[in-house]
Amino acid sequence: MKHFILISLVLAACHTTTAPQSPVAADLSARRAQMLAWLDEYVEAGKFPEDAQGNPMSVFRDARGVRCPMAELIFRSGRADLVDAVAETHNDLRLADVHDGPLYTWIETSGLSQDEVAMIQGAMTVEEMRGIENGVLLQTANADAVKRANEWGQVKGHLATAEVALKNASKRAPVHVSRN
Repeated sequence: MKHFILISLVLAACHTTTAPQSPVAADLSARRAQMLAWLDEYVEAGKFPEDAQGNPMSVFRDARGVRCPMAELIFRSGRADLVDAVAETHNDLRLADVHDGPLYTWIETSGLSQDEVAMIQGAMTVEEMRGIENGVLLQTANADAVKRANEWGQVKGHLATAEVALKNASKRAPVHVSRN
C-alpha cells in the first residue's frame, strides 16, 4: 500500500496541467511570435540605417529609407504612420523613453515588453557610436574600413544577442498582459 501511495504521489507530481491561455494572452503570444519572425528576417537581410559615409547610424529611418529594427517591426505591423511621425519629428527617439501615446500603446500590444523593445532598438546608441569614434583604431592603411567593419559587427552582434534572448524568454515565460 505504501508503494502504491508513493507511486501515486510521484505520478501526480509529474503530471502537470497547463491552464488555457486567455484570448488576450494568446493574441499577445501570436504577436510576439510574429515580431520574432520579422526581426529574424530583418537581421538576415542585413540592411541597417547608416550615414552618408556608410557608418551605422542610430535613427528610426536613415536618408535612404532604411528603418532601424524597431521601426521595421512597427512598420511591418501596419503602423507606417508611427514610423513616419517619429522619423519626421524625433528621428533619434529611444523607445525606452516612451511612456504614453500611440507608440506606447503599440509597445503594450506588440507582444514584447518595453525592456525587450529597448534591447532590440539599442543596437547602436549615440553614446556607443561616440565611443567607437573616439576609440583607438588599428594603425593600418585601411583604418576606416576596419572601423566600419567593427561598427557593423557590433550592430549585428547586438541584434543576434537580442534575438536569442527574446526566443529564450518566449520559451520559458508566458506573455504578461499589461494592466494599465
